[in-house]
Amino acid sequence: MAETRTLSEAQQLEVARICFEAFAPKFRALYLFERSPERGVAALAQSTNFEGCLAIVEDGRVLGFAGTARGRSSFSDFRPAVLRKHYSLLGGTWRHLASMVSSVVHRHAPDRGATRIEYSAVDESARGVGVATRLVNAALSFARDLGIGKSSQRPGRESSARH
Repeated sequence: MAETRTLSEAQQLEVARICFEAFAPKFRALYLFERSPERGVAALAQSTNFEGCLAIVEDGRVLGFAGTARGRSSFSDFRPAVLRKHYSLLGGTWRHLASMVSSVVHRHAPDRGATRIEYSAVDESARGVGVATRLVNAALSFARDLGIGKSSQRPGRESSARH
C-alpha cells in the first residue's frame, strides 16, 4: 500500500465511487437526489478538488481516501455547470440550490490556519486492515508539511471508515 496525492482520472473516479457509496444517504437524499450511482459518481468526480485528496493505493486500485480542505475551500463543490451537464438546466439548478442550502446549514466558521478532513472513506473490501489509520496519519502529516500546526475533522461530516 502506498500513500499518494497524485491520482489518474480512473483513480479519481474510484475516489468518487467510494465516497458516493460510503455516503449514499447524503448523496441520494441531500445533495444530488440521485439514485443512479453512475451519474452521481460522475457529477461528484467533476465537483471534487482532488488537490486536497490523500489516497491509499495498492496495485493501482484506490483502497481509501481522505478529502482535505483549508480555510474557506471545500473538498467537493457542486458547481452549477457540472450539475447542469449531468441533470439538465432545471435539474442542475435546483440541485445546486439544494447543495448551497445544505452547505450553509452544515458549514462552520473555518479557522483559516486549519486543514480539515471533510470526507474520508475506505472501500468495503479494504476495511479492517488499517487503511483509515494510514489516511488520518497521512492527513496530519500533510497538514504539518503545509506548516500548519492544527488540523480538525469538520463538524457534521462523518467518516465511513471503521477499523
